[in-house]
Amino acid sequence: MSLRGKDSVTGLHDKVATVDSGTGALLVKQVAGTSPTTAAQAQASGIQATNSGANPASGLVVKVGPCLAHGFNAFSTAAGFVQVYDLAAIPADGTTPVPVAVLPIGANAGLLFTFPNPLAFSTGFTLVFSSAGPVTTTKSATAFLAGYYK
Repeated sequence: MSLRGKDSVTGLHDKVATVDSGTGALLVKQVAGTSPTTAAQAQASGIQATNSGANPASGLVVKVGPCLAHGFNAFSTAAGFVQVYDLAAIPADGTTPVPVAVLPIGANAGLLFTFPNPLAFSTGFTLVFSSAGPVTTTKSATAFLAGYYK
């Protein structure tokens, strides 16, 4: 897993995820005393969302051009990796562009992820679901993808 040198991330609403330094596993736990962010609060803050729609997808260009990425979510019927790129287009299969973050996802599983601080993207905010290793792009159209940015 790669998080650009970060060892923890905050989850949407009331959870925090950390990477176990011994095993590399992603651990998610409840955080007491936090209140959920409502859609109205997100909209009032200027955060926008883009999603892949009703059909499964292999990738999503969330935003072309500079933006501040706040997070993303994914659901997939197959196991693989969600790759996050500072690119304006979905990379071709077999390529190995350097991802900003890579998170594993199990079959029939969902993932909600927010960056601890909004992450600046200069070229674009792009998500890819890959069935291959964490850095090689082998797109698999089995995921619902959504990204949140300002």
